[in-house]
Amino acid sequence: MSGLLATAADLVRSFAEMLTGLHGGRLGEWIAAAQQAGLPGIASFTNGLTSDLDAVTAGLTLPRSSGPVEATSTGSRCCRCTAEPASTCSASECCLPVEQARTSADQ
Repeated sequence: MSGLLATAADLVRSFAEMLTGLHGGRLGEWIAAAQQAGLPGIASFTNGLTSDLDAVTAGLTLPRSSGPVEATSTGSRCCRCTAEPASTCSASECCLPVEQARTSADQ
């Protein structure tokens, strides 16, 4: 394998390890190494990462959640308005199972 190809493979492998292991703390080091590698495609990728570094770091650090999809599939409704799906709630509002939300709304 050529030097550039091996470098690209190593960078892709280490990024995949960050992604699957939730090691977002390593992102800055990875970006620096990727930019120094001199590979145009990977350098372009790092530019995209740095354009919203906080969000990318969170995505590589925090456990995943399906959010509104999970609420819909579990029958959750917004506790403030049982007529609307949980996906219409703001992030600061809680969502409860339908029966519990009805009880809360009736009180």
